[in-house]
Amino acid sequence: MDIHRTASQISVVVEKSITPTIFDALKSCGITHVNMATGRRALLQEPKGIMRIVSGGSRLLDDPINIVTFLVSPEDELPVLDLIIQAGELDLPGRGSVYAKSVTLLKAHERCIENDARELTISGKSILSNLAGICCIVQKGEGEAIGRIGLDTGTGVPAITFGVGTGVRDKLGLWRVTVPAEKEIIEIVTDADTAHHLMDIMIDIGYLARPGKGFIYQYPVGYGLLNTRYSVGTTEQAASIAQIVSAIDQIQGSTGWRKREFSTFREMQERKYLENLLNFVYICDKGRADFFTGVAMEAGAAGATISQIKYLQLDSSGSDGVFPAREAVIMIVAPGQVETIAAALEDNGAFGDQAHGQLLTSPVTRAYTYIPPKPQQ
Repeated sequence: MDIHRTASQISVVVEKSITPTIFDALKSCGITHVNMATGRRALLQEPKGIMRIVSGGSRLLDDPINIVTFLVSPEDELPVLDLIIQAGELDLPGRGSVYAKSVTLLKAHERCIENDARELTISGKSILSNLAGICCIVQKGEGEAIGRIGLDTGTGVPAITFGVGTGVRDKLGLWRVTVPAEKEIIEIVTDADTAHHLMDIMIDIGYLARPGKGFIYQYPVGYGLLNTRYSVGTTEQAASIAQIVSAIDQIQGSTGWRKREFSTFREMQERKYLENLLNFVYICDKGRADFFTGVAMEAGAAGATISQIKYLQLDSSGSDGVFPAREAVIMIVAPGQVETIAAALEDNGAFGDQAHGQLLTSPVTRAYTYIPPKPQQ
């Protein structure tokens, strides 16, 4: 079904124990269906007592999380964000993050469109603006080194999920055997003014200038409230650093005051970034993603990362026919490719009852990966 309208995609990143509270709040305002991925967030664990001396510093602690995403109309964005913050007490450090970005809902099965939220009143809680997200896709096992950058610099708490890569890996020839298909997907949302420098460090630490090491891109985020708890351990202050940071964020209305000078971390260098691109995400019933990824690549997509998600119906009206196990296919494409790829998907039944597909696009500010040099003439 052709739609071609703007929607707001809301993402809630919380520990598993808070998820039922979030679901109850969403049901109360008429949100009937959501997608959910499981993952982990990395935190710094501060050693205690004598271990502070002998351990040589903090280590990473993995905390299981749920990442809940759903669509609402743009006018419902701020009220729904406010509701989630209140219900989950996300203004307290360590509870989680919530943010919204603008997307274009191009095509979808009739049961996979936006939620129609009931009218809500805004409490007046501070919601941050001028945010940006960074998504980095690397080989399995390398996600923690990338995610730790956000913690060490105090710029963001990483959410890490798993996926399977295809496309670019298949084109590496002999390099292919050294590049595993299993991927880790690291997402960090931070202040837009900081994101540019943070992305540069992630490229360096992840060696993304080398063949097959990964892909990274930055995207705009409209509004949100971000987790400010970067570590776990003993707290000697009356108010923890995380609580102070959270309070200043809300007073300032953004996280821009936290901007740091990153030039001490890396040698300044010029890079050729990929620009004027779109994030092209196709979601379908489990077992169909491989086929439709092949269709998209035949129509011009360069590669894709497939991840597993769940479709959850929150109301009690009975099954709407959408398969609970779902797959999300992430592709980065040029604007001129969108209509061709979308038409190829539709011609192959991507939005019918056998797949219950949903197709979203959103802007990519810039991206980076290894690009082989052009052969000399």
